[in-house]
Amino acid sequence: MKNRTLIIFFYFFCFAYLVRSKLVTGKISVDFLISKGEGKGSKGISNFSIKNNQINITHNGTEFMGVVYLTHLNFGGYDLYDVVSVSKDGNDFLVVYLYCHTGTSQISMLYYESYDFEQCVTENATGFLDAQHFSKGVTKEIGFSMPVLKTDPTPIQTNILIEGKEISYQNANTFHCKLHGGLYKVSVFSTVDCKDCPNFSSGWYELHSILSNGKDRCFGIFYLNLNDHKSVYLEYLFCNPSLTRPKMSSYVANWSGSLEQISQH
Repeated sequence: MKNRTLIIFFYFFCFAYLVRSKLVTGKISVDFLISKGEGKGSKGISNFSIKNNQINITHNGTEFMGVVYLTHLNFGGYDLYDVVSVSKDGNDFLVVYLYCHTGTSQISMLYYESYDFEQCVTENATGFLDAQHFSKGVTKEIGFSMPVLKTDPTPIQTNILIEGKEISYQNANTFHCKLHGGLYKVSVFSTVDCKDCPNFSSGWYELHSILSNGKDRCFGIFYLNLNDHKSVYLEYLFCNPSLTRPKMSSYVANWSGSLEQISQH
């Protein structure tokens, strides 16, 4: 009986190990440091904890590991902190925006998206973070780990068309673009319609996407300004497993259409 128990435990341990994705470790430069933080949302995110920008999140029972890699101060009355994270099995990608009222350490709202749903989700939150923002031009290199992202999302239909020399988007399965000399397949998994967002003079659409070239999968947001149908901008890039942050890219391209998926950032 004892041997049988040991065998069962051994196979359970092996299975748990195999379903976890390989961890990769890297460094990025940031202009802020969150020494510690924790909190929870009112719906899907049951808890999260932060130490030196490394973040662990539980969303609908699934554990994610990632990093707080960007901040936007005084964004419509909030200080935003951008999180990218990967589930421990490597099959899901979760982007979270932590909202603090400007100048405070209290987290009051979460805004997030993943492969599992096409619409961004907003929920109330409680929690805090101890953040230090460096002087202009000052950055610090931080180390962190996260699982390897192993899959692309199922691309959604958006009713947007784009055509340019280095970017083409005719339907969900034929979206490609050049990024710093390389060709990437693009899968849009979430959208934001900000044509009527408050506090901004002109509106825009966002295509939240994963760009894949067979070696790296990069999260990025394509921006389509409603007052400029001849340009497309790609920003907030973060790549896995290289754990790099490529510079933003802009494209000379004609775009048309309006979003079928509606959400507000």
